[in-house]
Amino acid sequence: MTGMTNSKNKGKNANPNIKISQKKEQRPVGLATSIYTGQSQELGLNQALKGEPVVTRNDLKASTKKAKETKAADTARIAALQQLYAQQRAEAQSRLSQTAESLTQSYQEGEARLRSRLDALLSQLRTQREQADKAAQEEYDRSSGRLNTSADRALADAYASKMAAQRNIEQLLASQGRTGGMSESTLLNLTNQYGKSRSELENERQNGITELLGQLQKQKNVNQNGYVSGATQARQSYESQYEQLRRQLLDQQLAQQKEYERLLQSLSKQETAAFS
Repeated sequence: MTGMTNSKNKGKNANPNIKISQKKEQRPVGLATSIYTGQSQELGLNQALKGEPVVTRNDLKASTKKAKETKAADTARIAALQQLYAQQRAEAQSRLSQTAESLTQSYQEGEARLRSRLDALLSQLRTQREQADKAAQEEYDRSSGRLNTSADRALADAYASKMAAQRNIEQLLASQGRTGGMSESTLLNLTNQYGKSRSELENERQNGITELLGQLQKQKNVNQNGYVSGATQARQSYESQYEQLRRQLLDQQLAQQKEYERLLQSLSKQETAAFS
């Protein structure tokens, strides 16, 4: 009996052991099927059979949430970096524009100063020429006035001499009782001599005036040449300084553009490194 009892007990104990063992072997199947269907089931079953931790629905949700949060954080970081780099580019462009405006204004002011100095110098040269011309004209007027006065006096003296000689001849001929052709011939010769003297005096006057006019024109030419020479030198100096000012502006603009491009390249490298 005892043997039978033990045998029965062993039989009873054997069956539960077998069931328990079967349940342990089937438990992973239940865990795997509780996660997802399809590939998720197969993955969970394989993990369970290998003794690895089984991924649950909550684990997947948490992982998905974390991934979304990480992606959102990355997106926000990228957006912030993009905004920062865009702002730095905008600031660089603004500085370039401000510097360009400042350089242009400085160039325009420099050009205006150069032009003002040129205009002032040309005006001074014109004033000097006009004053020299005025002095030459005044000298001509004085000299021609003296010449005319002298010529008029000489003509008056010649006329007076002619009239005096005519009276003397008439009195002499009358006292000698000479009349007729001889008297007329004598008076005609006297008139011819006076006419010749008058013509000579007028020629001297005209020659003197012509000479004075030549001197006046010569002095005016000297004055004009002096003005032209001075004005040419002033314009050459202006053009030289203007070209120097223009080259300085171009050099400054080129240097500023290179600095701007260097900054953009630096920002581009930083952006590439940040997003890589």
